[in-house]
Amino acid sequence: MSHPVTATHAAQITQVLLVDDHPAFSRLVELFANKWGKGAYKVTAVASIEEAVIALTLNVFDAILLDGRLSDDRSPGENAEILAETYQGPIILFSGMSPLNFSTSPDYSRFVGSISKDDLPKDYFVDQIQSFISKHREMRSAEANK
Repeated sequence: MSHPVTATHAAQITQVLLVDDHPAFSRLVELFANKWGKGAYKVTAVASIEEAVIALTLNVFDAILLDGRLSDDRSPGENAEILAETYQGPIILFSGMSPLNFSTSPDYSRFVGSISKDDLPKDYFVDQIQSFISKHREMRSAEANK
């Protein structure tokens, strides 16, 4: 039986924008975010940066998961720059790359971190999202206190 969403529960739901042009991965992210997040995550999936910009003007998101290989011929860093023009929250690279593979590249400076697609079926998947949201909040707070 489905329970109605109360105002308190709605405030606790983590809103994630997934930018991934593979529908199968989008469905898997939704499935595992619900499974591991126990209903505390709502994933909105879009297939392009252009769709993401529109979604960002219509909704408030706690984080963006950005596929590292979209079919738009732009680098992940260029796509993150486009999103950062509209969105000030954490952008997480969602890719097959290890977090260590891009940590020193200036093209990846807009990302708060990365999550491997291999981690999707693991129970710590949503914990990684939440830790990057917290990390971003801490960085913003430190910047504001300067």
